[in-house]
Amino acid sequence: MKGGTITALCTPQGKGALSLLRISGSKALEITKQLAPFLPVKPESHRVYFGTLKDKKKELDQVLITYFEKGRSFTGEESLEISCHGGEIYTEILKALWERGARPAEKGEFSFQAFSNGKMDLVQVEALGQLIEAESSPARSQALFQLKGNLSQKFLELEKKWLFLLSYVEADIDFSLEGLSLLGEGQIQEKIKVLKKELEELISRYRPFEKLQEGLTFGIFGRANVGKSSLFNALLGEEKAIISREEGTTRDVVEGRVLNPQGLNVLLKDCAGFRESRSEGERKGQEKSREIFKECDYRLLLLDSAGLDLEEELFQEPEKTWLVFTKSDLLEMKGSTFKKSFLKKNQRKELFSNKTELVKALKERYKNLKLPEKTLLVSAVSGEGISELRKDILACGALQSEDFLISNSRHYKALSKMKEALGNCEKIKSERDIMALELRQGLLALYEILGKQIEDKVLDQIFKQFCIGK
Repeated sequence: MKGGTITALCTPQGKGALSLLRISGSKALEITKQLAPFLPVKPESHRVYFGTLKDKKKELDQVLITYFEKGRSFTGEESLEISCHGGEIYTEILKALWERGARPAEKGEFSFQAFSNGKMDLVQVEALGQLIEAESSPARSQALFQLKGNLSQKFLELEKKWLFLLSYVEADIDFSLEGLSLLGEGQIQEKIKVLKKELEELISRYRPFEKLQEGLTFGIFGRANVGKSSLFNALLGEEKAIISREEGTTRDVVEGRVLNPQGLNVLLKDCAGFRESRSEGERKGQEKSREIFKECDYRLLLLDSAGLDLEEELFQEPEKTWLVFTKSDLLEMKGSTFKKSFLKKNQRKELFSNKTELVKALKERYKNLKLPEKTLLVSAVSGEGISELRKDILACGALQSEDFLISNSRHYKALSKMKEALGNCEKIKSERDIMALELRQGLLALYEILGKQIEDKVLDQIFKQFCIGK
């Protein structure tokens, strides 16, 4: 960043009712007055003034100008915000300001001024960028939480505890020459343990900002014609996927979003069914299904209640897999004619009547298979279990209003470094000089989060992500 007095358009380009320009720096008022003779010699901070901008004798526009004195503006510098009419008139105003000594602001330069002047720390700066980019309620809530300085405060409290421990460890190095110790080994290790637990709690709250934007992904998997598309439509409440008795009709991935007012939205993905491929298109669809199977947050693994045939390759990571028995309406058909025809067709000796029997039979048939703990019984025809399943899905993304998350990957990496430093301290124990070195490395990681000590190239990368005008 070059310094000096900067100016830029702060609203989107194009036609609109109004445009907002900002000018910030030591000569902001002096330069603006040359175009706005209606401004008083000593304008009042945070007051709005109305008048006509003039470039020499040419009238540019009728505007509102808000003045912010140094130390009381967003940037911390003397600043003015010019509200003019929409359209291309702002280009003439900017050009006139440049001709009188201001220069075009670079990406994120107003925010950089705010950071440099102590108006925001780096955590708040990054939160501002996330707030601008936020497209979901959880993303906005978390960005606003950080922008207010709440997360920064938690990091500052962590810094105090870290510095307290480091000071005692370094003091022990000096006192060890006299055969003395301020804290015993047990006390040191106890404080390390407490700090490590606090770090683990922070790290456990990490959820990438992208995940807050996109929400959770639930993939729907199973054999062909098991009822994936029917369940997909039932969960969405609309006929989005094609349903047919013909097997293999789903070739590509069909997506639909379930909105969650209390937390993360959910993206459902109806994937191609697994069976012996009979066409090139079906094979490609199954390949794409396997890719999504690896990437999705949760898997709904569907089994036909009247068949129980499954693909064993799908039973991976049971903690993120839900077992969903479909077509439960068939279990309710008690008529002897149906039973006889069904059992004969499927060469079966019995017809199950509830979820407990289904799970038991599945365990007996696939003895070496670890089944997921979460099992549900549903019917897209009768609607049985659909509301319960939708409720459980949304509960996975629920966020309490008082919850906070670590949404920045840079923060997560730094916190992980700090945890690693404490882990090394636990192993080192009595070697105070090496322990002090580890703690200092951890402190540097914390300073990187807050921006107290960080490389210029990292700062550039952060601020270049902002748009011009911010």
